[in-house]
Amino acid sequence: MGGNMTETKIPELNYLLKKVEQRYGRRISTSTDFEALSVVIDHKTGELVSASTLKRLWGYVSMRPTPRISTLDILSRYLGTRDFQTFCKNLKNSAAYQSTFFSSYTLYSEDLKKARLSSSNGIRTEWSHSNISETTNSW
Repeated sequence: MGGNMTETKIPELNYLLKKVEQRYGRRISTSTDFEALSVVIDHKTGELVSASTLKRLWGYVSMRPTPRISTLDILSRYLGTRDFQTFCKNLKNSAAYQSTFFSSYTLYSEDLKKARLSSSNGIRTEWSHSNISETTNSW
């Protein structure tokens, strides 16, 4: 069974799972916990996430495919957020995001300006983060 439960390479997913546990009111660590959480999520949202899916997300079982966005959306709604994308956007503006928990910048597509072809056959993209502008030329 999963030795390193709730630790994925995706900080936003780790944080989502942590917040789900906080909302649920306890650490989720047994098969019975996953069954009960599935029922609670269904009761609160009207949407079903199976205990098997929850076990995969938390790493309770060895098989850990990439989670479906629809599953992440349901977990986000359980927390009172519209969907996972909104959860991540809200996280971007939270104190948790400013902590060392998130160690790199996140680049959202809506922050990008339209790419422009330069005369040297390269692509120029621009983005800004907190009044810091970066320009990248490739090719």
